[in-house]
Amino acid sequence: MDLNLRGQSVTRVCFDAAFTLLTSEDYEVRVEADASIQAPGGDLVVFDPESPGAIAAQLVSLVHDTVTSAEVGSVGGLLISFESGAELVVAPDSDYEAWELVGPNRRRVVCMPGGEIARWSEQQPRERWRASGARDRDRAKDGGHGSGPMNAIIARTLIELLVSLELSDEESVSVEASAALAEDAATSLGALSDTERAELISIITQMGEEAGDEDRQQVLLDLPDGLGLTE
Repeated sequence: MDLNLRGQSVTRVCFDAAFTLLTSEDYEVRVEADASIQAPGGDLVVFDPESPGAIAAQLVSLVHDTVTSAEVGSVGGLLISFESGAELVVAPDSDYEAWELVGPNRRRVVCMPGGEIARWSEQQPRERWRASGARDRDRAKDGGHGSGPMNAIIARTLIELLVSLELSDEESVSVEASAALAEDAATSLGALSDTERAELISIITQMGEEAGDEDRQQVLLDLPDGLGLTE
């Protein structure tokens, strides 16, 4: 889903209990869950919007930059790309609203807990959006399948499986079987859009930050390259 922020410049950023980005056409993007910022030519770095620490300088540098795209991915994550080459990525949170867009005419788009998207405005009653663009009532009527929360769960499960295989010894899992599964996963993930790739990288990066074991953390940090997500 395109949030239609293309061409708008960042006029101000704010730090309180969240990170807020304001644009030249009176839109506000409020980030309330862990997010990632990638400087032009740099690495994707995870930050806490409530206390970004040293990352605050990178966030402030977005002022006067221009948005080239702002899209919602298949699991409810947000990817904002800038003219400078910087990118802001916000993955959905299982327990909290991860991000919110507020604009003129009371336009509002919210990433609900689990990744489902709610949106409404003066001209549009509240509705919920999912990856295929179908609304809740359409999915219920058609017997559809696959939601934002479910996709996020599947993504994490796949990542955990790949990490566990990488850390397994040869007596538990053969090298050939492990390599074949990783290759199949990389091939399947090759069909993801740029927004979906950024979402998945953000999820993997967050899992790496949360990992208590150094070996597990290193495997997670290496995984995006191994799956071809950074190509």
